Amino acid sequence: MFKSTPEGAKEFLVPIQTKPPARFFALAQSPQQLKQLLMVAGVDRYFQFARCYRDEGGRADRQPEFTQMDMEMSFVRDMKPVETVIEGAVRAAWSAVTGFPRAPPPLPPGAFPRIALSDALRKYGSDKPDLGFGMAIDDEGAVRCPDLARVTSRSERDAIRGPTRADVVGNDVVLRSTSRADVGTARLRAAAVMRSKGVPLPPGELAPRRPFWVHGFGLFELDAEQPMRLASVHHPFTAAESDDGEALAKALDSNDRSALLELRGNHVDLVCDGVELGGGSVRIHDATVQRRVLCGPLGLSPSECEAKFGHLLRALELGAPPHGGFAVGFDRFVALLCGATSLNRVLAFPKSSAGTDPMTGAPCEADEAALRAVGLSSLPPPP
Repeated sequence: MFKSTPEGAKEFLVPIQTKPPARFFALAQSPQQLKQLLMVAGVDRYFQFARCYRDEGGRADRQPEFTQMDMEMSFVRDMKPVETVIEGAVRAAWSAVTGFPRAPPPLPPGAFPRIALSDALRKYGSDKPDLGFGMAIDDEGAVRCPDLARVTSRSERDAIRGPTRADVVGNDVVLRSTSRADVGTARLRAAAVMRSKGVPLPPGELAPRRPFWVHGFGLFELDAEQPMRLASVHHPFTAAESDDGEALAKALDSNDRSALLELRGNHVDLVCDGVELGGGSVRIHDATVQRRVLCGPLGLSPSECEAKFGHLLRALELGAPPHGGFAVGFDRFVALLCGATSLNRVLAFPKSSAGTDPMTGAPCEADEAALRAVGLSSLPPPP
């Protein structure tokens, strides 16, 4: 249990029994701030299997409660040393399951491949592309799906295309749109149908079930809920790429939103078969820079900044080493190693896609006595 702080995901609040006003813990979205505090305290190497909680809807590769293979290390200024550690851990786990049913094939030697985010978006319309098959988006924003027209009906093609056009050319289907994201989504739907109907997929940049790095993310992006504000692409503690340090200072000085949106973060994701297995970054280790990011682009007032993040800022002011870290979604990683298409296949008592417990029906309403004990009262339903 931790303090409620804005880090990008919605939190589960935990009320405690107290006299009014009501007081709350928050279930930690991740150990992010705690592990940074350990770096400040001189614990220069950290790792654990950390339980995390986010009040978000479920889907095939996401649950409201999940486990991270979490690590942090001091005295790093770029992600290469962190990537080396993560690659070693992934290879060790990969080797341990070799020979098991549905285990992935052995990984080839050498560092994991890398793809720039700009190339991923241009060729696949996604920041976590599936490189295990071809059908990349061409320069005109189209994807050609070989032999798909022969095995599908008009209604099936309509379900695949979504908001994109689906032109039949001989036995093939060509998906087109001005939105590469829409074409990228339709590409994945088309591949799923082709697999289900036994149509061979063209080879991709990598063999299936091969992890790779995606790099070149921005530091900030437009807030999805409040487009006039900025949000962190990774989280608010991410440092700018090493060669962008001066650019960050200039952008913060000017508060130029265009300049801020052009900044790159010192951040990478680990991706496999269209699934983000994890992400990490070098952290801001200067209290002044961290305060300016929180109170500038991210829009917190000085009092909000102190109330939410004072503990971290005071620690950074004492002197912090440069540090960075990474977290692999353990549940997703196990699903990959098992060849499972859904987390439900590798979890005991998974939550539903709506984030509820199908067995007990939780979450449930609390009775009035329980609410009063934590200083709360139920509200009437809206009219």
